[in-house]
Amino acid sequence: MRVNYEKCQFFTNQIEYCGYIIDKHGIHKTKAKMEAICNARTRSNKTEVRAFVGLVNYYSRFLDNPSTTLHVQFKWDSQCQKAFKKIKDEIRSDRVLAHFDPTLPLVLATDASPYAVGAVLRMLIQLRPMYGYA
Repeated sequence: MRVNYEKCQFFTNQIEYCGYIIDKHGIHKTKAKMEAICNARTRSNKTEVRAFVGLVNYYSRFLDNPSTTLHVQFKWDSQCQKAFKKIKDEIRSDRVLAHFDPTLPLVLATDASPYAVGAVLRMLIQLRPMYGYA
């Protein structure tokens, strides 16, 4: 591995890396990616819906039950519009993924549907999500 010192940051309070902002509080979404998702127009065909799901999937760790929200059969109706709006509203939230603290108890919540399985590992500090998988 090679390190490019010009790209390194030392003694900083936060860093932006791969579409995330990482600081002492946890992992945050970047405004640019959130705006791209929140300003997305309603999709009119399957290809456009897949593109939107791909964009949202990047931040799926911040979403509650993304597998059931994102995997609806395609026929744009009121249910699709509701799921589309819900995803955009959740992306706008100020949810932060917490850093792991080995001194705190953990809660593992799991979910399954006919389409997928998911899990969220939470620490018992205001039950903030630490990691999600879908």
